[in-house]
Order: sequence, then structure tokens, then C-alpha cells
Amino acid sequence: MKWTIVHGIESVDIKEWEQFTSMHHNGNFFQTPQFYQYIKKVDGYKPVIIAALDDKNEIAGILTGVLQKDTGYVKGIFSSRLIVWGAPLVKNDDKSVIDQLLKELVKKYQHKSIFIEFRNLFSIAEERNVFEKNGFEYKEHLNFIVDTRDEKTLLSAMNDGKKRQIKKSLNNGAVILENVTEQQVKVFYGILLDLYNTKVRKPLPAWSFFKEFYDSPHLGKYFLIAYKDEIVGGIMCPVFGNKTIYEWYIAGKDGVDKNIYPSVLATWAPMAYALKNGISSFDFLGAGKPEEDYGVRQFKAGFGGEQVAYGRYLRINNPLLYKIGKSGLAFLKRMKRVSVKQ
Repeated sequence: MKWTIVHGIESVDIKEWEQFTSMHHNGNFFQTPQFYQYIKKVDGYKPVIIAALDDKNEIAGILTGVLQKDTGYVKGIFSSRLIVWGAPLVKNDDKSVIDQLLKELVKKYQHKSIFIEFRNLFSIAEERNVFEKNGFEYKEHLNFIVDTRDEKTLLSAMNDGKKRQIKKSLNNGAVILENVTEQQVKVFYGILLDLYNTKVRKPLPAWSFFKEFYDSPHLGKYFLIAYKDEIVGGIMCPVFGNKTIYEWYIAGKDGVDKNIYPSVLATWAPMAYALKNGISSFDFLGAGKPEEDYGVRQFKAGFGGEQVAYGRYLRINNPLLYKIGKSGLAFLKRMKRVSVKQ
């Protein structure tokens, strides 16, 4: 069968797209029209969509991604990338449809991005040869997914240290806030900025990214951690129906008090919310490369989730700019380590 490949949100029936993603066994937040509409309002981000339509003009496959680049002319040149989370979604996992979607993606965006990366939210190992045929290389990458359908099961899988830290934080005055103000989210954003500038050394989206999410409560929730009337941490969590709540951005001012663990409490908050609201799982959205020493992985493992290795698919469109950009990021990380030692 031949498929018709279309681009742009105006080429797809929104209700059909929403239903297709909702009913697909690998459906996720990042392949919804709501995500598309949200991202197009964010500075430096441009959503893209490619769909395959069958002979009845119905959706047979969907692929939504984000063209993004860092602010500033020079940074923009060396950071233009296309990121795809949790796609492609294809009816019956038809490899011929996947192949056509990938071909069209590469054709249209290989000269508009330094690289294209698929961040897999489910296993597409059987489709690896299709990706490789289109110039993508498989990269190992880990993640943790926590089963939040049953409190007893969740708590029995969590290590004792994390459970003690949650209990101690709450008993000593830390509070989880769900109904938050924009100003409180701005304080959380400030904590994130400090974390990314001093430790992570990776670009953080502009304030509009967090502001638009706040202004669109149907997308998910912020959970903020307060202690002595001060915001000391928080987490930004997209929600996909009753299936998954995700950790997208998280930060905590650990060390404000020896009995308070903001990062632990911020991680626990969406899990507790999922238990109360019938959401099946909590997705950490990544736990680093298996061959790299990644301290955050040990932190995440403490919550008892299942470690999965869905990996990523990477296509480098401009090797020279990719190498320069990667070298610059590595330099920033080295500078961070030097400053910590001093």
C-alpha cells in the first residue's frame, strides 16, 4: 500500500490525531496535538509534524518533534537540533510506514539541524534496521519507570533510605504544594537556572517554556517544595491521561536543613499524585548512558523503578558543527569540575 505523507498541523485532523495517540499502545504526551500547540509558543522552539495517511485518508502513522536551538546567534549556529520523544507511532507497527516517515523527516530537516535524535520512550529495537537504513545510529541509554498502580508495591520496591528521607522531610516542616502561583514557579525556575549554570552545564529552556506550561494546566502539573515559607525545590510533570506522569525538569536546594530533602520530596510528589489519581506509571525520562558514571542514576534507582534500556537513535547531519558543539559542552563540564575542586 502507498501512503500519503503530509506535513504541518493543518494537514491533520486534530481530533483524529488525538484519538490515534490516545489509543496507540505506545501513545505518550510528546506525540499529542496538545504538546504541539504548547511548544509552538515557546521561544527558540519550533514543533514539526509528519503524518502518513492511508487510502481512506486516515492516520496510519505520526511523528512529532521539536526543532530547537539555544538563544544567541553563535550559540544558535552550533546548537540547532531536532529532538523527537516517543515516536514514531504507527498503526500495527508497520515498518514500511516507519521507513517512509523517517525518509521524509531526513529529507526535510537534515539541512535545518545539526543532528536528529529520537529519545525512545518504548522499545523499538525491532525497527533498528529501518533507522540504520536512514542514517541513524543506535545509542545505549537507560531510564527508570516506576509502577504507580499500587502503593504497597511501590513502597516495597523503594529503598529504605528514600522512604526515611521523605518521612523526615514531611515531619520536619517541608510541604508539597500542588496549587502553585506563577511567582512560585519563577522561584523554582531560579533554582533550576542555578543548578544548570553551576552543575549540569547544559542549556535550560527560556522562561517562556515554563510559563506556557503553567498557563496550560491541562498539560500537567508543577509540584513545588516549600520549607519555612520558602520554595526550596520542585518538579515539572507532563501527564498523559491515566497512563503516565513524567519528570521533565526537577531541582532542589538540598542542604537548606539537614532534615529536609527537597529533591527526594520533589521526586516523590508526582508518584504520590499518580497513586491518588489512578495514573499507572511515573517515567524519569532518562538515567544516562550505561558506560558513564552518572550519580543521578543511583538517586533515581532508589525509588524502585524498573530499569529499561530503550536507547536513542542519533543521526548527525553536520559532523563538523556537531563536533564543535560537543567539544564546547565538554569544555563547560570540565570547567565545572575544576571550579568544584577549587
